[in-house]
Amino acid sequence: MKKSILFVSNCFGEDRAASFIASELKKTLGDKYNIFGASLISNGSDYKNKGIDVIYSSEIPPSGGFPTKSLKGFVSDLFSGSLNNIILFKRKLLEIKEQIDILIVVGDVFLLYLAKKSLKPKRTVFLALAKSDYFMPHYWIEKLYIKKNVDYMLTRDAFTKENLRKDGINAYFLGNPLVDGLEVKDFNLNIPAESRIIGILPGSRKEAVQNFEIIIKIIEELKDLNICFLTAISDNLDYESFIEVLKKNGYDIKKSDVVSGKKLNISLILAKGFFSEIINRAEFFIGLAGTANEQAVALGKPVLSFVGSGVQSNYKRMKEQEKLLGGAIKFVRKRREVAKEILFLLNNKEEVLRRGKIGKERMGESGGSKNIAEFLAREVLYGIQ
Repeated sequence: MKKSILFVSNCFGEDRAASFIASELKKTLGDKYNIFGASLISNGSDYKNKGIDVIYSSEIPPSGGFPTKSLKGFVSDLFSGSLNNIILFKRKLLEIKEQIDILIVVGDVFLLYLAKKSLKPKRTVFLALAKSDYFMPHYWIEKLYIKKNVDYMLTRDAFTKENLRKDGINAYFLGNPLVDGLEVKDFNLNIPAESRIIGILPGSRKEAVQNFEIIIKIIEELKDLNICFLTAISDNLDYESFIEVLKKNGYDIKKSDVVSGKKLNISLILAKGFFSEIINRAEFFIGLAGTANEQAVALGKPVLSFVGSGVQSNYKRMKEQEKLLGGAIKFVRKRREVAKEILFLLNNKEEVLRRGKIGKERMGESGGSKNIAEFLAREVLYGIQ
């Protein structure tokens, strides 16, 4: 009888990382193992797009997956019934607990606890994407739980790995999967000739629409410059909501494979499904996202951030990200100062390169997914009966 491997992940960024590893593992193992995916707070589309069978997925809750970050988010989830999702997730894992041989958790310690408590795997692997010693080390109680319940721990950077090993945890750093899959396809984004290109990353949750409106009001201060703003729209968001924002703010709209907006001398392009193209083409970014900001700096593209309209882009989270990425992201305290920072970067190529270099160093090279898959096949699956 085939052995089974289950990847469980928190949400979008973790789903993406897990699906890349699962896909590489599938290539390595062929049909020797069953490989499944389960996402606590998403529709599991990343797994599905990689050909991985999804045994659990869900609708995104009102809080965007951050119920503990604000009272409003918690209450919204409570009254929507979204908190029941945890019970349903646990119930599903209990149904299959005898079938899963290897558990691979990509996310945080809470998800690790939830999955480990529900299953009886022969081996457990934990990829801790949610924390890094650069900005948020694991608490001592988390380390104790990891040490007792995890066979192999994978970290998002070498610095964190070294510190965890000092605490007796069997930790490894094999690369950051978030850096993978950012290659450019052959596609024309219809960028006006001679334009400087700045990217916009409004986020992947519902607050992204409000963030986008905040950003386009900021860039109106740059109307006298020849700039094209490329906006990456997450696949799970409603395209029309962004188009309505442009119309409301006086943009002339043209639709083709992408949406073009024009107002005064400002050119703006909305694109869905072309994230890699956008982060490769832009010089730098205005970013209120999570994983997308990290992927941009991984390619050496600095990011300017500020407080947005929701939990994903609140003060605490943006400051944490700035600390995590060591200056590749600059947090601007006052929105009215963002345009000034954009002008500074447009006129200082050396500073763009300096910040970009920091981002590449913090995020590492591509290839982490393949390295992790090979490690799993070589070390974790070896000797499983």
